[in-house]
Amino acid sequence: MELSEMQKALRLHIYQKDHSKNRNNLCKERNNILRKINKRLNSIRKTLSTVALHRIRDKIDKFTGPYQSGFKRGRSRANIVWAQCILISVVMIKHWDFYKMGIDMSRAFDTIKRSKILEVLDQAGCNDDKL
Repeated sequence: MELSEMQKALRLHIYQKDHSKNRNNLCKERNNILRKINKRLNSIRKTLSTVALHRIRDKIDKFTGPYQSGFKRGRSRANIVWAQCILISVVMIKHWDFYKMGIDMSRAFDTIKRSKILEVLDQAGCNDDKL
């Protein structure tokens, strides 16, 4: 059976760690190769994500509301922090009661389903042709 070029490139021999210097060096070399592959795969993933994001940026800008600063072009979470500082200063000057609730959404983005993302993108008018 003939191996393709890609299969040859990704074929790695994995050795068990042994106390001899020769085997230990092979383990170190293998770990270095795996780190390099992982870095390249991460770079490819980030590049493809950036390309897809640039293609759908205009539709996403129309779909998201003005309150979603973190997702708008040219705006960031710094806008939200600035707005909260202004709000707090007004509340302190006016002696109003003020209650703030913060929700950590980082966990939600780690477990989001790709099918749901594609569904929302489709609702926003971003179909397969745009991606």
